[in-house]
Amino acid sequence: MAERTIENSSDLGTSKPQEDIEKQQEAILLELKMILETVRNIDRNIVKSIELLQDPTSTNLHKSNNNTQKDLNHNDLIKKNIEVISDILRMLDSL
Repeated sequence: MAERTIENSSDLGTSKPQEDIEKQQEAILLELKMILETVRNIDRNIVKSIELLQDPTSTNLHKSNNNTQKDLNHNDLIKKNIEVISDILRMLDSL
């Protein structure tokens, strides 16, 4: 009888670590999904910002020649950021 008790307790010991691993994996997956959604929100906001900057009525690019180069550099910076974030999204999608 003592042998049966030992065998049963060892069976319980192996299933518990497996459950812990599965819970950890689920938690990691949830965190990755949250990160992915955050990055997608950032991407949407950047796209909206670019659209606003490209609209001449919102940026007044045609009214001020002094700020035109600054605004164009800013647009280039935003485009580069979008490319980087797109790369991040593709990488996270592949996980």
